[in-house]
Amino acid sequence: MTVTPTQIAVDVCAELPDGGDWQPQVSLAVDGVPSRPMGWGLSSMPSEQDSARCFDLTFDALVLPTTSEIEFSILSMNRGMNESGADWQQIQPLMAELGFEYEVVVESGQNGGGGLRLEPTTIYDQPGFLDAVRQARLQAGLIYEGPWVFNVDID
Repeated sequence: MTVTPTQIAVDVCAELPDGGDWQPQVSLAVDGVPSRPMGWGLSSMPSEQDSARCFDLTFDALVLPTTSEIEFSILSMNRGMNESGADWQQIQPLMAELGFEYEVVVESGQNGGGGLRLEPTTIYDQPGFLDAVRQARLQAGLIYEGPWVFNVDID
């Protein structure tokens, strides 16, 4: 952790389950006051499976001479959902158990473009759907929930 009067930089390294697109969800507070993220970078650590990652995170923070504590938390590690539809197909049975049934439609566009869409086979409301997606991703191992909290006392 590097602390200046106006920003805090945190370098975090983690061994992840696979070489996928894992992103940390983080927070930082100075004496209990939340700080805003300013930016981040990603650098890989050498690993046989290419599953270790280092994240360089920068926060906008006011650090005064009277500052006594900085708290950095990793709230969760989330694996990105790929555009091939495989991740949506992986959580499809879990989503059905939660009452949300859909078909995954992968579309190919011109010049190699395309995308995917979910065709619902049941009617559901959007907020409940998003909660179910998070729950299914947790069950499928696509989200690892923390928090992992690191406290730094400033003397």
